Amino acid sequence: MVAEEIAHLQKLQEYDLKILVLKNRLDALPLGVARLQGEAEEKKKEVEEKKKIIQNAELAQRKLELELQEKEEQIKKFQLQLNEAKTNKEYTVFLHEIEEAKKENSLKESKILEMMSEQDTLRRDEEKEQILLKEANEKFLEKKKEAAAEMETLKSQLREEEGRRKLLAVDIAEAALSLYERVRKTKKNGLVIAQIKDGTCSGCFMKLPSTVVENVKKGKDFVLCENCSTILYLAEQ
Repeated sequence: MVAEEIAHLQKLQEYDLKILVLKNRLDALPLGVARLQGEAEEKKKEVEEKKKIIQNAELAQRKLELELQEKEEQIKKFQLQLNEAKTNKEYTVFLHEIEEAKKENSLKESKILEMMSEQDTLRRDEEKEQILLKEANEKFLEKKKEAAAEMETLKSQLREEEGRRKLLAVDIAEAALSLYERVRKTKKNGLVIAQIKDGTCSGCFMKLPSTVVENVKKGKDFVLCENCSTILYLAEQ
């Protein structure tokens, strides 16, 4: 009787392990998609940040160009005043102002050229980031599509395995099934029933007391491993 139920439980465990693998895969698929989505969103943030940096740089350049223009207007005024100077002192003062203004403008022009060069570098970097963003989005969308198709396949396989399990469970004695389910609730890896090999439990690889092995051999009742609480059986059963 026990030997017959052990055979049923072995088959039941086969179904349960398949079901566990399918469920784990179903759980893992959205995580993989979410990871790629996260990477794409990070790339988008990087692109947006680059754009902001470029915009700020452009604003700073325009501000400097306005200052340059204002200073040019100031130089023109000083030149008019220079032409109208009535004394050497006035002439010297206006000439000095013109020279100082030209020096400032020269520095501003150099700075503007430097800023333009920096912006060119920033724009090239942004273009590269845009390419990476496009690739990340394509990868995410492709993975999402593949995951959706795979999930449908896995769900179909899961329904089939659960159907087979249900049919098998009907043929198992209530006491044996109850014990199996009770043990299964404590097992994350799905291993409920384990073979004894060379006096060792193949579930936890611990040496079993000879009395335990003898009780399994007798086959009068179900025997659990004292270490991992797995249902034990011998190959000849």
